[in-house]
Amino acid sequence: METLQSLRTWITQQQADLTHWLQYLVEINTYTANVQGVDAGMDALCRLAENLGLTAETVQGRHRLIRSGGNAGPRILLVAHMDTVHPPDDDFQHYEPQADGYIRGPGIGDIKGGLLMGLWTVKALQMLHPQADVCLVVSADEEIGSPTIQPWYLQGLHGAHYAIGLEPGFPQGPLQPSVTMGFVEQRKGCGRVHFTVRGQAATRVGPGSRA
Repeated sequence: METLQSLRTWITQQQADLTHWLQYLVEINTYTANVQGVDAGMDALCRLAENLGLTAETVQGRHRLIRSGGNAGPRILLVAHMDTVHPPDDDFQHYEPQADGYIRGPGIGDIKGGLLMGLWTVKALQMLHPQADVCLVVSADEEIGSPTIQPWYLQGLHGAHYAIGLEPGFPQGPLQPSVTMGFVEQRKGCGRVHFTVRGQAATRVGPGSRA
């Protein structure tokens, strides 16, 4: 109980830093196709990780793997991503605190909030169990299916025994700060369909028209 209370106290003390870094990352446009922006977000995250006493490395070209530094016991892999679905010319660009306690902004829920929670979780576990093997992988292109890191996952190069995705859950009631978020245990999966259409491009503009 004393350890848990110390952990709660430590988490409370991190609130200001978490809020600062959430705003910092949200203000960086990390739309998937905005390679410069995504890479800038990755670099900022790695600086933060190293300031927290964690190690960061590049995997599969542009993705990042952040480690606690321990190597004892099963490896726990936290899974997140840096890219979002909001292009640089979208009106939705900034960190916007709301009167009801929420914060609006591109990527707040999916997934920069979860990304920072994961990073601080790695730090907390490092403090509690210095030898624990905990990692956080951050993909650069998850929103389009993680094509450039997918082989790393499928070939088991992460070496993980357990993996936890940090995507947001679903509120267990009306959407408000006092309502807890649910835990998503599994997903159905996904499917992709590719169509090849051959023919002559044309537009029908009116009855009898062949335009």
